[in-house]
Amino acid sequence: MKILKVSLLLLLLSFIYWAFSDTFFNWLFPFSSTGKGPWITVEGIVPKYTEPYVSAMYKSKTCLDYELDAGMSPHKVPTYNVLYPEVKADPQTGYFQTKLPFSGGGWCKWKIERAYVSVDYTDVSHLVKDAIPYGGTGLTAFINDAVQTNLSETAALNVIDF
Repeated sequence: MKILKVSLLLLLLSFIYWAFSDTFFNWLFPFSSTGKGPWITVEGIVPKYTEPYVSAMYKSKTCLDYELDAGMSPHKVPTYNVLYPEVKADPQTGYFQTKLPFSGGGWCKWKIERAYVSVDYTDVSHLVKDAIPYGGTGLTAFINDAVQTNLSETAALNVIDF
C-alpha cells in the first residue's frame, strides 16, 4: 500500500512539473505562423524531372530543454522546430513560390534561424537506364548569426540579419 501511495505521489508531482513547465505552455500555444509577418519569399524555377523542397528551422531561447554534457551534468539548450511548407512547381514552366515567416509565434517565441531550398530528382531514367533517384542539391541560408553545424555547408560572405 505504501508503494502505491509513493507511486501516485510521484506521478502527481511529475504532472505538476509538466503542467507548469515550458513544455505544457508550448503544447497549449504551439508553433503558429498563420497571419504573422514579415515573410521571406522563396521562389525559383526548377529544371525538368525535378521538384523543389523548402524548409525553415526555428529556434526558441524561451523554451529550453535539458541536455547532459560529457560529465553527466545537465545544462539548458535551446529547442528547435522545423516548418515544411508544401511547394508545388508549375508543370509547364517549373516556377515555384512559397513564403516562410520570420517568427513562428507561440509561447516559445520561435525565431527563424536558417532556411533550406533544394531540388531533388523525380525521374532519372533519361540519364541512366534503370537508375533510382536518390537526392539532389540545395542551399542553406543562415539567418541572424546562426551557427554552421554541418561541415559540408560552405560559408559565404552574404549575411542576413533581421
